[in-house]
Amino acid sequence: MSNLLPLSRAGALSLLALMLSGCMAGAAGPIADIALRTGAKQAVKSMTGIATEDATAKRPLAEAGNAANLLPGTDAAKVTVKGMEHLEKRLTIPAYRLNVQTAGTAKALGKLWADSHWSSAIIALNNIDEALLQRLTDQGYADFVTRLRNAGFEVVEYADLPMSAAKRKADENKQPVPYKTDFGGLYSQIYSPTKIPYFMLPGDALGPLEGMKAIGSATIPANLASENKLAALTVTIKLPFAKTATDGILGDIKASSVLGVDPGSSVTQITMAATSGSMQFSQPSVTFDERLEADAAFGTLRDKGTTAQELLIGSWEARFFYDAVPAVYEALALESIKRANQVFVENLRKK
Repeated sequence: MSNLLPLSRAGALSLLALMLSGCMAGAAGPIADIALRTGAKQAVKSMTGIATEDATAKRPLAEAGNAANLLPGTDAAKVTVKGMEHLEKRLTIPAYRLNVQTAGTAKALGKLWADSHWSSAIIALNNIDEALLQRLTDQGYADFVTRLRNAGFEVVEYADLPMSAAKRKADENKQPVPYKTDFGGLYSQIYSPTKIPYFMLPGDALGPLEGMKAIGSATIPANLASENKLAALTVTIKLPFAKTATDGILGDIKASSVLGVDPGSSVTQITMAATSGSMQFSQPSVTFDERLEADAAFGTLRDKGTTAQELLIGSWEARFFYDAVPAVYEALALESIKRANQVFVENLRKK
């Protein structure tokens, strides 16, 4: 799989509209020419003048062997830490997720004669396949376990837990990976280590069917903690690859590449704590508040195809591919994951 951009409904409509516009306009040429001839000069720049690399165009292509020097230190990470008074040192890790951004969108409002329309750009990650992303997930998980053990935690890996009702439920609720999501114009794929079955949690679900699956498996980490008399860590690391933005609602659409750790990346420890004679959930957590970003380019942005008018819904779309260099992407991504692991463990060990 060289291109990780799923075909959206808008994309399908774009292709249909492009064919329709060709039939209606004959040999009129690119949509930009059609727009000029219909008097929509004020909208052409928003529709077709989409900026390419923005700030990252000035960055030299990173070298894989220098990846560790291109990310800020963990002291630069801005995080929120909660509930450490309940932290336990004996634990298992039933959920370690790598949430990889594979495409992003941005929109700007323009005018087509008297009617408003939306112009949009989609930037998709190219040249990165699922095997590479699965490898990153496995390496990131192994690094996390090593860091925890070096920090004095006793880690019982999922495969070493005895069979129990919760473990049986996790195995029965196993879903294929990657799990692909599309939320708010951000396309992502979620990966789990090969050692751990991927079962859905509420943060993964986007639709009614997925929501039912997530509800059905939401208690697995807590039940594993209870049945094995240890704590359960759930980890999500969000790995970006692009930023898309507009200069105001009528401005130009801009896209640029970025690798690092996104806000919302977190580790949560689920324990069973006795309070006033009753059992309740206690959740110490560490969450990234700001992006930890590498100062490096890892590929080049490329225009892919013609900007097309979506005649059926009155909007315009342009597609771009970010042609990543796999070795450079992998090195920077792995360093980003290790930075997240380090931030998590440094804050967990402060108790």
